[in-house]
Parts: sequence; structure tokens; C-alpha cells
Amino acid sequence: MSVIEAAGSADAALAARAARHVGDAIARSHEGSLREAGAGSPQGQWIRARLSHELEAARAGLRRVLDDDLALDDAAVLAEALQLCRIWRGLDIEFAVSESTVVRELAARHGISP
Repeated sequence: MSVIEAAGSADAALAARAARHVGDAIARSHEGSLREAGAGSPQGQWIRARLSHELEAARAGLRRVLDDDLALDDAAVLAEALQLCRIWRGLDIEFAVSESTVVRELAARHGISP
């Protein structure tokens, strides 16, 4: 393994370990924004619509990763997928289920345990 590959692997491992914390923080931020704006307010409705669009984009992104062997071979891509799972798992069961798949792939393919 070259120095560049080793550095990339270390970066991916760090990203995978941070993904859970970052994803959880973003999810809390979403919840806080909705709470502060008030669900029925115009701002709350705008936030809810924005989150709905982001959720659809996240679903598509997660499916692309899980359906692509080349993506599964890239630890950094899996770390990003793990972060998506942590952000959206409270709103969509697909992300909660996929989280275990992503963690399993990180461990099996890359030896990374987030």
C-alpha cells in the first residue's frame, strides 16, 4: 500500500467514525429548526418542504451507493452513505435498515468499524 493509499484509507476511516456524530447533529438541527419555526407557520412549512426534497435526494443517493459495487469499494463513499443514514433514519425506515448494511460493508470491505 502506498503512502497516498494509506492516507486515503485513514481519512476514510476517520470520516466513517465521524459520520454517525455528524449525521446525528444534522438530524437534531433539522428537528430544532422545525420546532423553532413552528409546524404550521409559513417558515415551518417551507422547512418541511425543503426537508422533503432533501430526503428524496438522499434516498436516491443511498440507492446509487448500495446498488453499485464500485461505490461499495470506496470507503469514503460508504462513510458519506453512513452519514445519510444517520441523518434520515428517524424519518424513513429505509435509512435505518440500510445503516446496518453500510456498517457491514465498511467492516467487510475496508476493515473499518465506525
